Amino acid sequence: MLHQVFMIEVFSGTATLCAVSKEFGMQSSLALDKVKKKGARATVCVFNLLNPADRDLLYNWIESPLLAWVHFAPVCGTCSRARQIPNGGPPPLRSDDFPMGLPHLKGSERSRVEEANRLYVETCKLFKHCALRGILLTMENPTNSIFWLTDPVVQLFKQFDISVADCQLFMLGGERPKWSRFAANFSAIVEMTISCDGSHTHKPWGKTRDPQGTWIFATAEEAQYPRKMCVALVTCVVRQLQRQNIGTLPDTLADMRNLEEFHTQSARISAKIQPKTRKVPPLMPDHSHVATFYTFGSQQFSCPLLSKLSSPCTVYTAEAQRAEVPKHSKFLRRTLCATPPSAIGGTGGRR
Repeated sequence: MLHQVFMIEVFSGTATLCAVSKEFGMQSSLALDKVKKKGARATVCVFNLLNPADRDLLYNWIESPLLAWVHFAPVCGTCSRARQIPNGGPPPLRSDDFPMGLPHLKGSERSRVEEANRLYVETCKLFKHCALRGILLTMENPTNSIFWLTDPVVQLFKQFDISVADCQLFMLGGERPKWSRFAANFSAIVEMTISCDGSHTHKPWGKTRDPQGTWIFATAEEAQYPRKMCVALVTCVVRQLQRQNIGTLPDTLADMRNLEEFHTQSARISAKIQPKTRKVPPLMPDHSHVATFYTFGSQQFSCPLLSKLSSPCTVYTAEAQRAEVPKHSKFLRRTLCATPPSAIGGTGGRR
């Protein structure tokens, strides 16, 4: 049976995560943000978490039994470590000793920090409410953001069993070696842990020009989620839902041949009539087969997650037999796990 579950992306920015979630079968997913960003990948509902009416509406949506996942990405502007760099940018507003705001702040700076603090409080309240309802939750901010040291977040980590993954986004479609932290109420989030293998050239930090030619700080460019990162995160969540016997749409129509959608899509393809949007899965999978192997860490692979190998790679089966994955094979996913007893030791990387 297909479950038309959906997700909500709070603080969605360009809503790339919401758009990818729709592609994976969560077609009624919602993207919420205070403003509509230019170039958004999905429809963004204008929403202010500090507005009581908007907040009540969100809590009503959370009551839906079809809500499977909520993602939070609170704005970290006041918590950014980049403010501590003397490069002509904005001054620091927080520190490790004063994560809720420096004591000397006045005027607009103090107001901005206090508003951000209220936003963090409401975000953590939402997280708690959803967690108690059994909804999957993810929350993202830069790994070194002072956000993780603020009082409501620290209290959240004390109250719930939260797992964390630190991910270097250059390996998932980013242009700079930015570290992002994903906190979740399910342990499978550790599959998102990945670091740069050092074989790539990154764009520099500091000031750069946007497409319109305006000078901006590079951190602003890296605030938007790369599509490849969104695919990896959604894949991780979908696998967790499957472990809980909650299914989204199948990966391909070949997996649902007895349903009307298969015959409808087949007829449209035969008639050379392509759908405008991906409302159903593709007719056939884009790979011949998938195999699972073990390695001594993801650094063995010569490519980032969801990319193709540039050279053959030696791996191990669950029975400790050596095998070779051929060049151009796609690195689909990874899972940190204990090596099977039959293997020769080390940590495993699922492929």
